[in-house]
Amino acid sequence: MPCPDQLHVEVLNDEIVVILPATSYGVVYYKPANSTQLLVRNEFPSGAPITQAEFLARALQAARAEARELGWIVWRNQIRAARGRKAGLPHVGRLITG
Repeated sequence: MPCPDQLHVEVLNDEIVVILPATSYGVVYYKPANSTQLLVRNEFPSGAPITQAEFLARALQAARAEARELGWIVWRNQIRAARGRKAGLPHVGRLITG
C-alpha cells in the first residue's frame, strides 16, 4: 500500500488530475475562464488508507501547486506587484485561496 503522502499529479489538457496510487482515490480539477480558483470537476474516492477529507485537502494543495507552475493561478502579491508598478505603489503578499 502506498504512503498516504505520495500523491500523483498529472495535467491532461485543461484539467489537473490528482490520485493516490494503488487506491481508487482521485479528483479532477479545472480552472474556469476569468477565475482565480480551481474547481472540482469529478471526484472518485473510496478504499484508501486516509480519510476522504484528508485526501481532498492534500489533493487540492497539490493541484494548486501544479496550477501555479502552469501559470493558471498566481499569488496575490504578484498581482499587486504588477498593479503597484503601474501605480507606483508598494506591494503586500497574500495567498489566493479557494
